[in-house]
Amino acid sequence: MKFEEDILQAKFKINSCENNKITINNENYSKSLIITKDDLSSDWEINDINKITQKDIELLSKSSPELFIIGTGDISIYPNKEVLSLLYNSKTPFEIMSSPSACRTYNLLISDNRHIAVGLILN
Repeated sequence: MKFEEDILQAKFKINSCENNKITINNENYSKSLIITKDDLSSDWEINDINKITQKDIELLSKSSPELFIIGTGDISIYPNKEVLSLLYNSKTPFEIMSSPSACRTYNLLISDNRHIAVGLILN
């Protein structure tokens, strides 16, 4: 059986996610960030999902993704009612999961040319 190399159409690929460090395109990041297919914002000032504001939702939705994912750190943390209300009112589908799961999901979905955004919270 012949295999063909999968050519990634996205500008950013997550190489690894571990112990408050994410490697993207072989460059290390240690602060929370937002990634889309074509943009990386490494100055996201969030370290707790329950501190997400309307401004953060707007940052995640800026590129009009079909879905955004929030990675909550090493473990999956479900947000409080106020944050959930902001997320539901954004009208953009969303998923909340641990950051390692969010990284894997991001890579999988962008390899399928899906237009998504991921916010990764690093503590």
